[in-house]
Amino acid sequence: MKYIVFAVNDFKINTVTFFRFLLLIEKIIFTMFKRFLQLEWKSFTRSASFGQSVGLKIFMAFIAVYFLLSFLLLGIGLYPLLKQFFPEQSPMTVANNFVVIWLVSELFIRFMIQSLPIMNVRPMMINNIKRKEMIRFVLWKSLFSFYNILTPIVVIPFGIWCITKGDYSTIQIIAWIIAMLSLVAA
Repeated sequence: MKYIVFAVNDFKINTVTFFRFLLLIEKIIFTMFKRFLQLEWKSFTRSASFGQSVGLKIFMAFIAVYFLLSFLLLGIGLYPLLKQFFPEQSPMTVANNFVVIWLVSELFIRFMIQSLPIMNVRPMMINNIKRKEMIRFVLWKSLFSFYNILTPIVVIPFGIWCITKGDYSTIQIIAWIIAMLSLVAA
């Protein structure tokens, strides 16, 4: 059995060794993230106000589901609404005119509502965990925040509408979606 061999500056590595290395790195990162998530769950369930805050968490979950469904309906209905109210312009052009307003309003909502993830790091400082791993976990955790989920729920259905109506090519819409998601994640 022949392996494909990479050679960079006289350093040779075959693909099997390379993929084993990648699997090892993935396993290390996955186990660390799993450990962090277990610690977060323990801190949530063992807190003194766990019984009192469960009702509030359930209420907030209902509110989150309501907003997710509202933004999904906005994403599905945005193309027909823009086509109806702005018939002389492309819906993508009209949507791009409101991107700055979207970003400013999302920034304002994040500033007012979202809690800082730094507060979750302090209790973990006593554990035998490297600071670099903790910071990496906090950054990745904040990337999957509720506020970052709202934009793809609006942008992806709108992009699908633009593709199905034939306004733009698939490559252009995928590039636009990636640009919008990177603006929100930045």
